[in-house]
This record gives sequence, C-alpha cells and structure tokens, in this order.
Amino acid sequence: MMVLLVGLVGSISICAFYWRSVGDWVSALPVFVLFTSGIGILGYLTYSSFASAEGAAGIVVSLSEGDAESGARLFLTVSLAAGLSGLGTSAVLRRLAPVPKRPQFRSLVRRRVGALQWIPIGPPVLLASLLGDSLIERREYIADHLSGSLLVAGMNLILVGAVAVGGYTVRLGTWWLPVATLLLCEVVSFGQGSRIFAILPLVFIGSVVAGSGLNVARALSLLLAAGGSILLLGVPLHLRSLSMHGVLPYLSELPDAVGVSLSSVDLAVMNLLAGFPISIRASQVGGFVADRDLMISLNPLPGSMAGWDEVVVSHRLNYYTPFSGVGELGAIGGLKLFMVACLVGVLLAVLDYFVHRSLRSSAILIPLICFGMACMFALFFSQYTVRASFRILYYALLLLLASSLFKRTSEGSSVRVRESVF
Repeated sequence: MMVLLVGLVGSISICAFYWRSVGDWVSALPVFVLFTSGIGILGYLTYSSFASAEGAAGIVVSLSEGDAESGARLFLTVSLAAGLSGLGTSAVLRRLAPVPKRPQFRSLVRRRVGALQWIPIGPPVLLASLLGDSLIERREYIADHLSGSLLVAGMNLILVGAVAVGGYTVRLGTWWLPVATLLLCEVVSFGQGSRIFAILPLVFIGSVVAGSGLNVARALSLLLAAGGSILLLGVPLHLRSLSMHGVLPYLSELPDAVGVSLSSVDLAVMNLLAGFPISIRASQVGGFVADRDLMISLNPLPGSMAGWDEVVVSHRLNYYTPFSGVGELGAIGGLKLFMVACLVGVLLAVLDYFVHRSLRSSAILIPLICFGMACMFALFFSQYTVRASFRILYYALLLLLASSLFKRTSEGSSVRVRESVF
C-alpha cells in the first residue's frame, strides 16, 4: 500500500507542478501520468474482480495478489518516469524559447475555413465505402478482408475527426455540419461494434471545451459526456457477442444492449482497466524476445519496411488481444524500461510545447487534433503494443511540424507580397 500512496502523491504532484509551470490545462503529459497511475492503482485495488474469460477472444485474467502488486509497480514506474522526464524536457524548452503563460481562448478570432470544414466527413465516408455490405451485415466481428490495419487506421481517423469537428464548432460557431459528421462517425463505429461508439460524444465535447475555454456550463457538459460514455461503453461490448454483426443486427439488439450496459456499469469500468491484466500477462510471457523487437516497435517506418510483420505474431496474447505497451516494457525490464518510459515523457512534453505555441497564435484545429491524439496514446499504451501506441505520437508530431512549416511558408509569402506592393 505504501507503493500505491507514493505513486498517487507523486503523480498528482507532477501534474500540479506541470500545469502550474506551463499555465495551460490542455496538456497531454498530465493526462498520461494520471491515467497510467490510475490504472495501476485501481487495477491493484480491484484485481480480485477480474474473472477468467472464455471464447475465442477471451484471455485468462485471474490474478494473484503478487501479480497485482507487480502490475501496480510497473504502471506507477512508467507513469512517474514519464512524468519526471516530461517535466525536465518542458523546463528546458520553455527556458530556450518561452511561451506566454495564459492562453486567451475567448479572444480567438472566428474565421471561415471554407471547404476545409468538410474534411472530417472524409474518414467515415471512406471507411464505410471500403467496408461495403459488411458494415450493414456480416458473420464475423472483425472484417478480415481489410487486413486489420486499415480498419484500425480508419477508426483512429474517426476519433481524430471528432476532435476536428469539435474545433470547427468553436471556429465557425455553427452546429449542423459538425453534428452531422459526428452522427456519421457514430453509425460507422456502431456498425463495427467499436468502443469508439461510446466515447465519440466525450471526444467531441472535450474538443469544444478545449477550444472555447472552461466555465461551469462546459465543465458540467464534459462531466455528463464522460458519464454517458461510461454508461454506453457496455453497448459495443454486448453487441460483439452476437452471432451476426453489422448495423442491422446491432440495431435489432440495441434496446437489450443499452439495458445490459446501464445495469452493468462495472463492465465498462473493468473494460477500461483491461490493460492491467493484459500488461501483467504480457510482461510474464515476454513481450520483447530480443532487442531487435524494441527497435522495430519504435521504428516509425511502415511494418513491412521496419520488420514488424515478421514479429507481430509474437506480440499477441491471442488473435484478438495484442500485448500492451506497458506490458512489453515490463517484459524487458530494467534500464530499457526506464529509458522508453522517459522517451514517452519527452515526446509528450515536446508535443505539449508546440500545441501550446500553436494555441497562442490563434490556431485551434491542428493543436486540438494533436492534443486529442496524445490523449488517445494514454489508453493505447495500456492496451495496445508499443508500436501501435508510438505511431500515434509520431503522427501528431508530424502533423504539428507540417502545420508549422506551412504557416511559416504562408507568412513568408505574405511578407514578400507586401514588400513587392509597397
């Protein structure tokens, strides 16, 4: 229990100091630190509630007290190492190039972005067209003909789209197009039986709040959205157990699924905590069988070029359940665990730094999308592999870099035009 207390106090202290030093609550590093330490603490306190699962997608998750203690220690180590390294990185960056302490969200200028407001509709439309009839009705839960990776990428883009449409709502002051896009994303994620169906409203509201500033009404709406997401999380979990899958079979079962979800909130909570037993099992069976696996997982190149396709099978508990990033770090242990956890903190602090700079310059869509992606990383790292998780951070940093280069190029062109005119 002393380890849990130290981890809790340490995590809260790191986040409080970080928020105070950067002066901006829209920060991904504290989200990762609090979420990861929370999984470790709650996982330990509820380890006896994990029951053995059956079926093709099931994993044996019954844990002993010793397993729970090692799992809590692993999560807290990753959380504190990332938090401390992120604090140091942030201090260095802000000393080299200071950023104004307080963002003026309410002073952001409303600008019309023309055809760009239609971009978030692209991912759900594209994914629906690729899924075709299988979105409406199919026999298998996972659409294998998409080879898995395309489906995962599409669903992640839908999450990013929800952040974007929330930002468009702030920028344009209109609701009909963002809400219509959100509903389309909900239909696609519902037809896939994805947990994204439950969390999309929370992501959307969170993006609106992050872009427009926090007040009592928005805080209440955020809490309501969070509660609704938890209550509805059991819906896709129940739908996955059906013999037929897709929008039509799920619609016919929806009333029962909602009833089951509302009557078993603990199912949703345990699903969020699923990364705890997965990480423990992954650390026990050996996530990284060689140093080469670690370098492959951190390599940003496509799987076929990095060599991931050759080792991916050894990084799964079963066909449906990959190792978690935390579990893979637990398997390598020692100095390498500490170094990768510190790398997480460094990348999150760098991302926060550029997000904050972008928000100060009245940009809102790109930084909010990147902030949302970084928050997704916290969940991914507890339930998916190091490679799958780190790619989210790579994409976010690349998007921020591209946005910064585009802005500098545009400003340079404007200056040259003015000089040539005057």
